[in-house]
Amino acid sequence: GSSSYAPEWGPGGNGGGQGGNMGGSSGPEGIESKAAITISGGTINIKAVDDAINAGGVLTISGGSVYAYSTGNDAIDSNGNMYLKGGVVIGFGGSGAEAGIDVAEQKSLIISGGEIFGIGGRIDGTFSNCTQSYGYTSNSSNYSGGYIVLSNGSEAIYAVKMPSSSYSGIVLASSASMTKNSTYTLSVASSVSGTETNGFIAEPTVSSLSKVATFTAR
Repeated sequence: GSSSYAPEWGPGGNGGGQGGNMGGSSGPEGIESKAAITISGGTINIKAVDDAINAGGVLTISGGSVYAYSTGNDAIDSNGNMYLKGGVVIGFGGSGAEAGIDVAEQKSLIISGGEIFGIGGRIDGTFSNCTQSYGYTSNSSNYSGGYIVLSNGSEAIYAVKMPSSSYSGIVLASSASMTKNSTYTLSVASSVSGTETNGFIAEPTVSSLSKVATFTAR
């Protein structure tokens, strides 16, 4: 079966719904379903020791705002295919074998929309049939500052608030503003100007950036 998540039900629950807000710490896992999970709206901000979001089957995110942070495992984990279709999706995962956005081996990550950012020790799964451009860094880098900023070299596309002052990992990023074969830069900034919603700022104004890494969109 398939389950939709209603944020107002709180950590650890499975249910139905498209709206609501949920925030805070939980443990060991934040949102878990042995079957599929669908998130189509609402605001989710969750910190966990284990996976912050874990789907036993397919995971679909088509709307809303998701900020998932795991101190020791994957931030957003799907044991089936993962479909990212819309909304804002942010995942800060652990180091080593853990990922910000994790798809089981032999399964696919399909990106067709949304503003997406994931950082962790590695990237798993296969990118398949993606209709929105995406990219990822080839090596782990250290990001030290208040925000990680994605830019096209001249303009900032989005900024993501870091859960701690320093974070290391490989970054996966996707945005409707990205185009295939173009080069993008990941930088850090101590402060940014713009409307921040659940750790995400679209088209921020940044006075000072420190470049960390680059990648080419696919």
